[in-house]
Amino acid sequence: MHTDFPIELITGIEQIDLQHMELIARIKMLHESYLSGTNTEKLKETFDYIRCYIDEHFATEKKYMTELNYPHIVRHIKAHKEFTIDYLNFEKFFKKDGLSPDFTLDFNVKLINWLKDHVFKEDVVLADFIRAKDITKRKKDLNNGTY
Repeated sequence: MHTDFPIELITGIEQIDLQHMELIARIKMLHESYLSGTNTEKLKETFDYIRCYIDEHFATEKKYMTELNYPHIVRHIKAHKEFTIDYLNFEKFFKKDGLSPDFTLDFNVKLINWLKDHVFKEDVVLADFIRAKDITKRKKDLNNGTY
């Protein structure tokens, strides 16, 4: 685990945790690139990478939710879609008008709110559900002599 990764974001599901860490690292890199005056083309590449990574991460979570019949799948996927729309709007604005202090503030506030409202709440509930399913499966396998 990254030492600067907030403990509150650790779900205990390795694949999801690693994706969260990578996503946060890339977003932090985007912000630092902006502050250091990185060229616009490099920032565009970083925006594109983050968008692709968001798609990959959301697909991973959807796979878990679908395979395990997660009871809150509709709400969770709706939140993913809303975030994706917001991110695409930020990306479009950036590519059209470039970065500004207002843009950076809005972008950072949106990301912080996403972490608080989605990752801290929704992803933690999903991770608890995944771990509970895994424990149930292991107990079932143990009783059936699979282990």
